[in-house]
Amino acid sequence: MTTYSSPYGPFPQPVAGMARRQQLDGTHETVDYLPGTTVRIWYTYLDTCYPLHCHRALEIISGERGFYRLTINGVPCEVHPDNILLIPGGILHTLEPHDCNGFVHLLSLDPLRKIRSMVRVNSMLDHPIMIRKEDDPILYASANAALEQMREQYFSKNDLRELNVYASLIVLLERVAHHDLAQNAQAATARYDKKRQYAEMFNQVLLYMEAHYREDLRMDAVAQRFGLSKYHFIRLFKQYTQHTFCGYLTFRRMQEAERLMSASPTLSITEIARYAGFSSVSTFSRQFAQLKKCPPSQYRQLYIREQE
Repeated sequence: MTTYSSPYGPFPQPVAGMARRQQLDGTHETVDYLPGTTVRIWYTYLDTCYPLHCHRALEIISGERGFYRLTINGVPCEVHPDNILLIPGGILHTLEPHDCNGFVHLLSLDPLRKIRSMVRVNSMLDHPIMIRKEDDPILYASANAALEQMREQYFSKNDLRELNVYASLIVLLERVAHHDLAQNAQAATARYDKKRQYAEMFNQVLLYMEAHYREDLRMDAVAQRFGLSKYHFIRLFKQYTQHTFCGYLTFRRMQEAERLMSASPTLSITEIARYAGFSSVSTFSRQFAQLKKCPPSQYRQLYIREQE
């Protein structure tokens, strides 16, 4: 990859005057995206520490030398060379480089939300994902190649920079989702043909939930619709999605509420709660505050400020 000399390290931002990284309001970070885009990539060459924060963007950390030390929801971890860490939006974390170089990628998933098969990726991106070369060299190689291609486009003078960055992101997410699905299928105890049948069934379950999550969706009714007993459905849903039924339903409704807060500024919080499928505004407000560490009204103001 081409490198450049710059007072901001060998990979200066494509637009001048963008040396800063964090703009914090409490623990919420307003991401300083590249103007006119929803992407930002940093080359880390200084030992700058970032305190506890979260943001709506997907964060991908790729190490080259030294290591990053993080806490994610209070749990410590480290990112070393030949490691790639994906941190989904909304997760509280710190970042502390230790004499290291690497890349931090901040990418909004909003432009991809309408892709039908993103429903499978959504179920995967509720927790951090660590990819280690020593654990799975094939997955690491494909993910790293996608990131290298992404950075080559980002730091270029290409007018299609953002489009090419998202093309590489889609490749990376497809590789990780395919690997995740294969691992889940291997963990099943049924015969091979049954595993495949269940994997296909639960893709259909997620698509059904995507179409009806705003409604009063009951687990018993969904299990019956797909011909499974309640207890069999509970076990298989967790096995194939890594979520409980209620946990996934809340997660998807919360995503829709976030979208409505940013896309429909005239809607009240009560209307947003109802349109997203929550039974009451108090339930929505309580669950939102638990997840985002601030009430919905404050979160909306932070987003408006970010757009301005």
